Amino acid sequence: MAGAWLLALRGSPTIPCLCLHRLLLLLLISLGTLANKLNVPQVLLPYGREPGRVPFLLEAQRGCYTWHSTHHDAVTVEPLYENGTSCSQKALLIVESTQPVRLSSIILAREIMTDRELRCDVKVDVIDSIEIVSRTRELYVDDAPLELMAQALDAAGNTFSSLAGMIFEWSIAQDNESAREELSGKIRILKYSEAEYSPPAYITEMEKGEKQGDIILVSGIRTGAAIVKVRIYEPFYKKVAAALIRLLVLENVFLIPSHDVYLLVGACIKYRVAKIVQGRMTEVAFPLEHYTLELQDHRVAYNESLSGQVAVLNEKTAVVTAIQLGQTNLIFVHKNVHMRSVSGFPNYTIYVVEPGFLGLTVQPGGRWSLEVGQTYVITVEVFDKSSTKVYISDNLRIKYQFSSEYFEEQLSTVNCSYHIVKALRAGTTVINASLMSIRTQPIKVPIMHQQDVKIYFPIKLTPSFLAFPHHPTGMLYRYKVQVEGGSGNFTWSSSNESVAVVTTKGVVAAGQIGGHSAVLARDVQNPFRYGEIQIYVLKLSKIELLPFHADAEIGQVIEVPIAMYHVAKETKEAVAFTDCSHLPLDLNMDKQGVFALLKEGVQRRGPEHCSSTHIVAKSLGHTLVTVSVTEYEEYLGSSATFAAYGPLKALNPVEVALVTWHSVKEMVFEGGPHPWVLEPSRFFLELSVEKSETIQIAQVRLPAKRKQNQYIYRVLCLDLGEQVLTFRVGNHPGVLNPSPAVEVVQVRFLCAHPASLSLTPVYKVPAGAQPCPLPQHNKQLIPVSSLRDTVLELAVFDEHRRKFDNFSSLMLEWKSSNKTLAHFENDSPVEMVAKDDGSGQTRSHGIARTHEPFRTAAVVPHRALPMGAVPFRFYRPSPSVFDL
Repeated sequence: MAGAWLLALRGSPTIPCLCLHRLLLLLLISLGTLANKLNVPQVLLPYGREPGRVPFLLEAQRGCYTWHSTHHDAVTVEPLYENGTSCSQKALLIVESTQPVRLSSIILAREIMTDRELRCDVKVDVIDSIEIVSRTRELYVDDAPLELMAQALDAAGNTFSSLAGMIFEWSIAQDNESAREELSGKIRILKYSEAEYSPPAYITEMEKGEKQGDIILVSGIRTGAAIVKVRIYEPFYKKVAAALIRLLVLENVFLIPSHDVYLLVGACIKYRVAKIVQGRMTEVAFPLEHYTLELQDHRVAYNESLSGQVAVLNEKTAVVTAIQLGQTNLIFVHKNVHMRSVSGFPNYTIYVVEPGFLGLTVQPGGRWSLEVGQTYVITVEVFDKSSTKVYISDNLRIKYQFSSEYFEEQLSTVNCSYHIVKALRAGTTVINASLMSIRTQPIKVPIMHQQDVKIYFPIKLTPSFLAFPHHPTGMLYRYKVQVEGGSGNFTWSSSNESVAVVTTKGVVAAGQIGGHSAVLARDVQNPFRYGEIQIYVLKLSKIELLPFHADAEIGQVIEVPIAMYHVAKETKEAVAFTDCSHLPLDLNMDKQGVFALLKEGVQRRGPEHCSSTHIVAKSLGHTLVTVSVTEYEEYLGSSATFAAYGPLKALNPVEVALVTWHSVKEMVFEGGPHPWVLEPSRFFLELSVEKSETIQIAQVRLPAKRKQNQYIYRVLCLDLGEQVLTFRVGNHPGVLNPSPAVEVVQVRFLCAHPASLSLTPVYKVPAGAQPCPLPQHNKQLIPVSSLRDTVLELAVFDEHRRKFDNFSSLMLEWKSSNKTLAHFENDSPVEMVAKDDGSGQTRSHGIARTHEPFRTAAVVPHRALPMGAVPFRFYRPSPSVFDL
């Protein structure tokens, strides 16, 4: 401080010289006031025949001192050095006087650095009298001991500074008022070593030598009065009169209830007596050994001149019954006449009053905003007209009413003033109570009370705890805590606001400082009801990818959930963070092009993870994705495999397959998830049907040259009808892919009778040439070549003009109306050929060859329906038109 003042003065050259001197003088005065002082200015020590018996410790603060006594024959000073240093701040004063006269000396303490000198006046004189000092003159039986201290005075009445080290004789003397009793029957003198208290060091040393000093302990044994006497042991002081102190030993007794009581006329109260022995309360049965109870000072209300008792006392049972309005005192009286003057006995007033009104209380909480499922104590209270609470005696009768819909009554007292109930459901209800009678006497006008009660569901905070990583950049995480139950109006608080703070809306902000905090939401209507959530801000120890969906269709986006943990060093227990989305992430893939990072993706937390990143499937295959945190010196990362697949499609049929009875349709599906690369055994595919008894399914094993992601089934119609076939392909859930993709596609399978046929010639048209126009109905002639056999194509339709995919089960017979013009080589000339209709779906067509000369004939399948006959005209065309 002095250096700072000097620097300030140097920086102000405009201060006049005179002012500078004054400031320096003020600085020196201030330093003088801060200088150290001795602990006492004067000391009075007793003379003794044994030099050095009563030392005194003189202390100075701060600095190092040399000590000097101006009268070595009276007092010497002995420096004390602490911790083996040469610096002394304490010194021991030792009386060296050999003459029983008043002597004096001055002790000078000089500070080595500042040369400042401190002074203490020391006087040595003869003890003229002694006395006993005590904080109280009453002690209790088997209770804490009482400390007594001897104090000495000189002839002028001055008190000696110390009697440490002087030997005294303490004893129990005869009490004139109880001369016949045994001396040691009331109290006993204790050593400090026998009690749980720490004395000064010199007392401990004296007790080791079986000597008594100026301080002792006394303990009460039984009630009564006792005299403690002390005298100086040294023969030189044998003429100094002994000091006496009279102590009263009492029992630490009290009444229950231990306060003034208000009673209604006719009400009664039973008192109990208890005492405390060695810190424990013990109830005493009536009648009492040393005490009696008495009612004194009866004062009748309204007319003080009236005589008579306000209440009566049954001394055997300690029951007081109120008779008339007024007041009286209940006195605790000792049976020993000599002890009746003691003021430490209980003394209470009993007031007899008129009832005024009722009140109801509820615990815990004290407010009529209750919680479903909790147990409460509801008490009916009676007050007089001055709003003073009246004692509820057992002979009062109170009528009450609880709604059984809202409360379950578990316990009630005889007078119905005390109830234990359980709240059953939420809502608003009313409790009614009435004071009906006292003993058997009904009250003329019953006193009634009605209490409104609101019951709410328990307050529940979701989630039960929050954990955030300690963010190295000091960024805060914010989380809105959800609240259920209660009245809807809450006050929020945090037990450690340096770790977490909470807004009035229940938004928790944490992450800057590590530690723990408890956030509470207390109901405004009843703060006793609250919900609690634990907040932790911890160091990041572990990162883990949780690929809930590890495979996706090309073009789809996968959200990669990321979990981060704090791992305790001692227990190795992992605590998952609730939100870690503010931590920047690095993402790498071992195969490029299969997936790509979605730049538009936002890191966000979820129910099972604290952050996430987004990748989009680009091409078929799989890749190993590695996510790591870059904010910490220690590398933390985790990897997982992701796969991309093509869309699942029904190639053949695209939507509907139509076959005749006992015909087969070959179904082809393509795409969908591949066998999971880490667990290929979990791959599955299935084609399910609605009516398994009407069709038969067989999977076709793919040849090596076909695509690996194509799946072919042969479906045989066993009965006519329509149903939906569902094809599913994917992987069963596993540890590394807990929710794999499963793709589904559906097609309709129809089995029906044919309704019509269509027969058309097959032409080979040169490139760029227009095909011949075909007739629009069967009565028109179709031109065909007479130089070559004609190829005819047969198609079959159902009643809705839908073309059959396969009708190979039909028995077809082919006939010509003029076999000389066109004929078939055998009875079944048809050959079934699958043709693509342009959508990828193939349908069977019947192909037949006719042999005909140049004439007109009609070719008719024998089983054909009305559209089955086709007339043909045979002629010789120009070679430039047809390539025959």
